[in-house]
Amino acid sequence: MSLIEHQVPFSIGESVSGSVPDPDAARHFVPYKMMEDFIEQNSDIELIAHIFEAFPDSRRFYVNVPPSAETYEIEKMDFGKNADFTQDDLAPSELRLLMYKIQTKILKCAADRNNADFIDIHESLVRADGFLRDAFTQHDPTHANQDFGDAMLDVILTQVEATR
Repeated sequence: MSLIEHQVPFSIGESVSGSVPDPDAARHFVPYKMMEDFIEQNSDIELIAHIFEAFPDSRRFYVNVPPSAETYEIEKMDFGKNADFTQDDLAPSELRLLMYKIQTKILKCAADRNNADFIDIHESLVRADGFLRDAFTQHDPTHANQDFGDAMLDVILTQVEATR
């Protein structure tokens, strides 16, 4: 989420302090709540409800998506032949992490509305700042690898067993 800022760089106001980005930063300001509403309206929240409705007697779990990796080189990524992205088009780390936190909040609320247990990413899989550990990346900023999947499967099975 928010990997590329092509074409208009932006910042999100902080929800707690209500802060506005530095006007000299040459970034457009988007209020936190406006971004939260936009992400919710453009997510697959309804799909979650439909899946759960299809299995009314099942135990419900929603596994959060992994955060992005912080560092990567855009030149190593495949955006297709017509992509015109450069390293300068990448969203700042702080913005990507904030948008991930907004997305996680929305998905947790959706799980709660559907009486599902929300399984978040285990703290051992992310760095202290919240980004995915390099050992769990698929050598691109948005996809986790098999080791991540194996570790999350252990987390899922542990939580499922704990709720029996």
